[in-house]
Amino acid sequence: MNNPQNKILALDPHRLVSLWDMIQLIMRDFEVLQRLKSVWGQLEELQKNNPTGTPTEDERKKLTGLLHDTNRLWVIIDLIGDVYLVTHLEHQLNHQPYKNYSDIAGSLRMIILKTQNELEVRSFAYIPFDKGQYFEQEMLFGTSVYRACSIEINAEIKAAGNCLAVNLNTAAIFHLMRVAEFGMRALARHLKVKVKRNTIDSAGWTEIINQIEEATAGRWKKLPKAKKVRKQATDFLKFCEVAADELNVFKEIWRNNVMHASGSYKPAEALYVFDRVKDFMQRLAERISLQ
Repeated sequence: MNNPQNKILALDPHRLVSLWDMIQLIMRDFEVLQRLKSVWGQLEELQKNNPTGTPTEDERKKLTGLLHDTNRLWVIIDLIGDVYLVTHLEHQLNHQPYKNYSDIAGSLRMIILKTQNELEVRSFAYIPFDKGQYFEQEMLFGTSVYRACSIEINAEIKAAGNCLAVNLNTAAIFHLMRVAEFGMRALARHLKVKVKRNTIDSAGWTEIINQIEEATAGRWKKLPKAKKVRKQATDFLKFCEVAADELNVFKEIWRNNVMHASGSYKPAEALYVFDRVKDFMQRLAERISLQ
Protein backbone atom coordinates (compact mmCIF):
# COMPACT_ATOMS: atom_id res chain seq x y z
CA MET A 1 0.00 0.00 0.00
CA ASN A 2 3.03 2.27 0.44
CA ASN A 3 1.32 4.80 2.68
CA PRO A 4 2.83 8.27 3.02
CA GLN A 5 4.30 8.89 6.45
CA ASN A 6 1.63 11.46 7.31
CA LYS A 7 -1.32 9.32 6.24
CA ILE A 8 -3.39 7.35 8.73
CA LEU A 9 -3.52 3.68 7.78
CA ALA A 10 -7.15 2.58 7.90
CA LEU A 11 -7.55 -0.97 9.20
CA ASP A 12 -10.52 -2.63 7.54
CA PRO A 13 -11.60 -6.33 7.48
CA HIS A 14 -12.07 -6.04 3.71
CA ARG A 15 -8.67 -4.54 2.98
CA LEU A 16 -5.34 -6.31 2.70
CA VAL A 17 -2.43 -4.77 4.59
CA SER A 18 1.05 -5.98 3.72
CA LEU A 19 3.49 -7.13 6.39
CA TRP A 20 5.78 -4.26 5.39
CA ASP A 21 3.01 -1.72 5.98
CA MET A 22 2.28 -3.32 9.36
CA ILE A 23 5.94 -2.92 10.33
CA GLN A 24 5.89 0.70 9.17
CA LEU A 25 2.70 1.24 11.14
CA ILE A 26 4.27 -0.15 14.31
CA MET A 27 7.44 1.89 13.84
CA ARG A 28 5.57 5.09 13.09
CA ASP A 29 2.46 4.97 15.26
CA PHE A 30 2.53 2.20 17.85
CA GLU A 31 5.83 3.33 19.35
CA VAL A 32 3.82 6.17 20.90
CA LEU A 33 2.79 3.68 23.60
CA GLN A 34 6.40 3.29 24.70
CA ARG A 35 6.79 7.06 24.75
CA LEU A 36 3.66 7.35 26.88
CA LYS A 37 5.07 4.84 29.37
CA SER A 38 8.39 6.68 29.46
CA VAL A 39 6.71 10.05 30.16
CA TRP A 40 4.42 8.47 32.74
CA GLY A 41 7.49 7.04 34.52
CA GLN A 42 9.10 10.47 34.53
CA LEU A 43 5.94 12.05 35.95
CA GLU A 44 5.81 9.41 38.68
CA GLU A 45 9.34 10.37 39.72
CA LEU A 46 8.54 14.08 39.58
CA GLN A 47 5.46 13.71 41.80
CA LYS A 48 7.47 11.75 44.36
CA ASN A 49 9.95 14.59 44.65
CA ASN A 50 7.38 17.37 44.30
CA PRO A 51 3.77 16.09 44.79
CA THR A 52 2.12 19.48 44.23
CA GLY A 53 4.48 20.62 41.48
CA THR A 54 3.08 21.63 38.11
CA PRO A 55 4.68 21.03 34.70
CA THR A 56 6.56 23.83 32.97
CA GLU A 57 5.23 25.33 29.74
CA ASP A 58 7.81 23.35 27.76
CA GLU A 59 6.77 20.11 29.48
CA ARG A 60 3.10 20.81 28.71
CA LYS A 61 3.87 21.44 25.03
CA LYS A 62 5.83 18.21 24.72
CA LEU A 63 3.08 16.22 26.43
CA THR A 64 0.42 17.85 24.24
CA GLY A 65 2.37 16.75 21.15
CA LEU A 66 2.58 13.22 22.52
CA LEU A 67 -1.18 13.20 23.13
CA HIS A 68 -1.72 14.29 19.53
CA ASP A 69 0.23 11.21 18.39
CA THR A 70 -1.78 9.09 20.82
CA ASN A 71 -5.00 10.36 19.28
CA ARG A 72 -3.67 9.27 15.87
CA LEU A 73 -3.08 5.76 17.23
CA TRP A 74 -6.56 5.61 18.72
CA VAL A 75 -8.06 6.52 15.34
CA ILE A 76 -6.13 3.62 13.77
CA ILE A 77 -7.37 1.08 16.32
CA ASP A 78 -10.91 2.51 16.20
CA LEU A 79 -11.00 3.95 19.71
CA ILE A 80 -12.99 7.02 18.68
CA GLY A 81 -15.57 6.47 21.42
CA ASP A 82 -12.95 6.86 24.17
CA VAL A 83 -10.96 9.67 22.59
CA TYR A 84 -12.32 12.01 25.28
CA LEU A 85 -9.69 10.60 27.64
CA VAL A 86 -6.99 12.10 25.43
CA THR A 87 -8.80 15.33 24.53
CA HIS A 88 -9.70 15.92 28.18
CA LEU A 89 -6.07 15.71 29.24
CA GLU A 90 -5.05 17.93 26.30
CA HIS A 91 -7.62 20.50 27.47
CA GLN A 92 -6.26 20.37 31.01
CA LEU A 93 -2.69 20.93 29.81
CA ASN A 94 -3.71 23.88 27.62
CA HIS A 95 -6.23 25.57 29.89
CA GLN A 96 -5.53 24.37 33.43
CA PRO A 97 -1.83 24.99 34.05
CA TYR A 98 -2.37 24.49 37.78
CA LYS A 99 -2.84 20.71 37.27
CA ASN A 100 0.00 19.01 39.11
CA TYR A 101 2.25 16.10 38.19
CA SER A 102 0.14 13.66 40.22
CA ASP A 103 -3.12 14.53 38.40
CA ILE A 104 -1.50 14.33 34.98
CA ALA A 105 0.26 11.04 35.81
CA GLY A 106 -3.09 9.52 36.85
CA SER A 107 -4.78 10.58 33.61
CA LEU A 108 -1.84 9.33 31.58
CA ARG A 109 -1.97 5.96 33.33
CA MET A 110 -5.64 5.57 32.35
CA ILE A 111 -4.79 6.32 28.71
CA ILE A 112 -1.94 3.78 28.73
CA LEU A 113 -4.08 1.04 30.29
CA LYS A 114 -6.96 1.72 27.90
CA THR A 115 -4.63 1.59 24.90
CA GLN A 116 -3.02 -1.66 26.04
CA ASN A 117 -6.39 -3.29 26.72
CA GLU A 118 -7.72 -2.32 23.31
CA LEU A 119 -4.59 -3.55 21.51
CA GLU A 120 -4.88 -6.93 23.25
CA VAL A 121 -8.32 -7.56 21.73
CA ARG A 122 -7.41 -6.47 18.19
CA SER A 123 -6.61 -9.59 16.13
CA PHE A 124 -5.11 -10.00 12.68
CA ALA A 125 -5.22 -12.98 10.32
CA TYR A 126 -2.35 -13.94 8.03
CA ILE A 127 -3.03 -14.61 4.36
CA PRO A 128 -0.22 -16.48 2.51
CA PHE A 129 1.20 -14.59 -0.45
CA ASP A 130 -0.22 -17.08 -2.96
CA LYS A 131 -3.74 -16.68 -1.56
CA GLY A 132 -3.83 -12.89 -1.42
CA GLN A 133 -4.80 -12.81 -5.11
CA TYR A 134 -8.24 -14.20 -4.17
CA PHE A 135 -9.08 -11.80 -1.34
CA GLU A 136 -11.72 -9.10 -1.95
CA GLN A 137 -11.37 -9.33 -5.72
CA GLU A 138 -14.25 -8.17 -7.88
CA MET A 139 -13.35 -9.94 -11.14
CA LEU A 140 -11.93 -13.35 -10.24
CA PHE A 141 -13.65 -14.97 -13.22
CA GLY A 142 -12.49 -12.26 -15.61
CA THR A 143 -13.95 -9.04 -16.97
CA SER A 144 -16.39 -10.71 -19.36
CA VAL A 145 -18.05 -12.77 -16.61
CA TYR A 146 -18.13 -9.80 -14.23
CA ARG A 147 -19.91 -7.65 -16.79
CA ALA A 148 -22.28 -10.41 -17.86
CA CYS A 149 -23.31 -11.44 -14.34
CA SER A 150 -25.81 -9.99 -11.91
CA ILE A 151 -24.80 -8.39 -8.62
CA GLU A 152 -25.81 -11.58 -6.80
CA ILE A 153 -23.58 -13.83 -8.91
CA ASN A 154 -20.59 -11.50 -8.62
CA ALA A 155 -21.10 -11.40 -4.85
CA GLU A 156 -20.97 -15.21 -4.70
CA ILE A 157 -17.78 -15.32 -6.81
CA LYS A 158 -16.18 -12.73 -4.54
CA ALA A 159 -17.24 -14.67 -1.43
CA ALA A 160 -15.73 -17.86 -2.88
CA GLY A 161 -12.45 -16.03 -3.40
CA ASN A 162 -12.43 -14.71 0.15
CA CYS A 163 -13.00 -18.23 1.47
CA LEU A 164 -10.11 -19.55 -0.63
CA ALA A 165 -7.85 -16.80 0.70
CA VAL A 166 -8.38 -17.85 4.32
CA ASN A 167 -8.47 -21.63 3.70
CA LEU A 168 -12.21 -22.02 4.27
CA ASN A 169 -12.20 -24.57 1.48
CA THR A 170 -15.58 -26.23 2.01
CA ALA A 171 -17.20 -22.81 2.28
CA ALA A 172 -15.47 -21.79 -0.97
CA ILE A 173 -17.01 -24.79 -2.75
CA PHE A 174 -20.40 -23.93 -1.24
CA HIS A 175 -20.26 -20.47 -2.84
CA LEU A 176 -18.92 -21.89 -6.11
CA MET A 177 -21.87 -24.27 -6.32
CA ARG A 178 -24.18 -21.31 -5.83
CA VAL A 179 -22.42 -19.60 -8.74
CA ALA A 180 -22.87 -22.73 -10.88
CA GLU A 181 -26.54 -22.85 -9.86
CA PHE A 182 -27.07 -19.29 -11.04
CA GLY A 183 -25.49 -20.32 -14.34
CA MET A 184 -27.68 -23.42 -14.57
CA ARG A 185 -30.87 -21.44 -14.04
CA ALA A 186 -29.78 -18.81 -16.57
CA LEU A 187 -29.23 -21.54 -19.16
CA ALA A 188 -32.64 -23.04 -18.36
CA ARG A 189 -34.31 -19.66 -18.86
CA HIS A 190 -32.47 -19.18 -22.14
CA LEU A 191 -33.74 -22.57 -23.37
CA LYS A 192 -37.25 -21.69 -22.10
CA VAL A 193 -37.52 -25.00 -20.27
CA LYS A 194 -40.75 -26.03 -18.54
CA VAL A 195 -40.66 -27.41 -15.01
CA LYS A 196 -43.54 -29.19 -13.28
CA ARG A 197 -45.18 -27.58 -10.23
CA ASN A 198 -42.23 -25.17 -9.87
CA THR A 199 -40.61 -22.14 -11.39
CA ILE A 200 -37.05 -22.24 -12.73
CA ASP A 201 -35.93 -20.33 -9.62
CA SER A 202 -37.48 -22.84 -7.21
CA ALA A 203 -36.93 -26.16 -9.00
CA GLY A 204 -34.16 -28.51 -7.89
CA TRP A 205 -30.97 -29.29 -9.74
CA THR A 206 -32.07 -32.69 -11.01
CA GLU A 207 -35.30 -31.40 -12.50
CA ILE A 208 -33.63 -28.44 -14.18
CA ILE A 209 -30.77 -30.50 -15.62
CA ASN A 210 -33.26 -33.05 -16.97
CA GLN A 211 -35.25 -30.27 -18.59
CA ILE A 212 -32.11 -28.72 -20.09
CA GLU A 213 -31.29 -32.11 -21.62
CA GLU A 214 -34.86 -32.50 -22.88
CA ALA A 215 -34.95 -29.00 -24.36
CA THR A 216 -31.59 -29.59 -26.06
CA ALA A 217 -32.79 -32.88 -27.56
CA GLY A 218 -35.92 -31.16 -28.84
CA ARG A 219 -33.92 -28.45 -30.55
CA TRP A 220 -31.77 -31.03 -32.33
CA LYS A 221 -34.94 -32.09 -34.14
CA LYS A 222 -35.70 -28.54 -35.26
CA LEU A 223 -32.37 -27.31 -36.63
CA PRO A 224 -32.62 -24.46 -39.16
CA LYS A 225 -31.81 -25.30 -42.76
CA ALA A 226 -29.62 -22.28 -43.57
CA LYS A 227 -26.02 -23.46 -43.38
CA LYS A 228 -24.58 -20.60 -41.30
CA VAL A 229 -27.48 -20.49 -38.85
CA ARG A 230 -27.53 -24.27 -38.65
CA LYS A 231 -23.85 -24.35 -37.68
CA GLN A 232 -24.41 -21.74 -34.96
CA ALA A 233 -27.36 -23.71 -33.62
CA THR A 234 -25.39 -26.95 -33.73
CA ASP A 235 -22.46 -25.41 -31.85
CA PHE A 236 -24.80 -24.05 -29.19
CA LEU A 237 -26.58 -27.38 -28.71
CA LYS A 238 -23.26 -29.17 -28.34
CA PHE A 239 -22.36 -26.63 -25.69
CA CYS A 240 -25.69 -27.26 -23.92
CA GLU A 241 -25.02 -31.01 -23.86
CA VAL A 242 -21.58 -30.49 -22.35
CA ALA A 243 -23.00 -27.96 -19.88
CA ALA A 244 -25.64 -30.43 -18.71
CA ASP A 245 -22.96 -33.08 -18.21
CA GLU A 246 -20.85 -30.62 -16.21
CA LEU A 247 -23.82 -29.61 -14.07
CA ASN A 248 -24.45 -33.27 -13.28
CA VAL A 249 -20.81 -33.60 -12.18
CA PHE A 250 -21.08 -30.48 -10.02
CA LYS A 251 -24.28 -31.82 -8.46
CA GLU A 252 -23.12 -35.35 -7.73
CA ILE A 253 -19.56 -34.64 -6.58
CA TRP A 254 -19.74 -31.28 -4.80
CA ARG A 255 -23.14 -29.59 -4.64
CA ASN A 256 -25.01 -32.35 -2.82
CA ASN A 257 -22.15 -32.92 -0.40
CA VAL A 258 -21.71 -29.31 0.70
CA MET A 259 -25.46 -28.71 0.91
CA HIS A 260 -26.04 -31.79 3.06
CA ALA A 261 -22.88 -31.67 5.21
CA SER A 262 -21.54 -34.86 3.64
CA GLY A 263 -17.98 -33.79 2.96
CA SER A 264 -15.16 -31.37 3.66
CA TYR A 265 -12.46 -30.33 1.25
CA LYS A 266 -8.77 -29.48 1.18
CA PRO A 267 -7.20 -26.45 -0.54
CA ALA A 268 -6.18 -28.32 -3.70
CA GLU A 269 -9.71 -29.53 -4.36
CA ALA A 270 -11.23 -26.13 -3.62
CA LEU A 271 -8.87 -24.55 -6.15
CA TYR A 272 -9.72 -27.27 -8.66
CA VAL A 273 -13.45 -26.61 -8.27
CA PHE A 274 -12.78 -22.87 -8.54
CA ASP A 275 -11.07 -23.37 -11.91
CA ARG A 276 -13.84 -25.69 -13.18
CA VAL A 277 -16.66 -23.34 -12.24
CA LYS A 278 -14.69 -20.38 -13.60
CA ASP A 279 -14.27 -22.14 -16.95
CA PHE A 280 -17.96 -23.12 -16.97
CA MET A 281 -19.12 -19.56 -16.29
CA GLN A 282 -16.72 -18.05 -18.83
CA ARG A 283 -18.06 -20.29 -21.58
CA LEU A 284 -21.62 -19.62 -20.47
CA ALA A 285 -21.08 -15.83 -20.48
CA GLU A 286 -19.97 -16.02 -24.11
CA ARG A 287 -23.33 -17.48 -25.19
CA ILE A 288 -26.19 -16.33 -22.98
CA SER A 289 -27.28 -13.56 -20.63
CA LEU A 290 -26.46 -14.19 -16.96
CA GLN A 291 -28.48 -11.31 -15.58
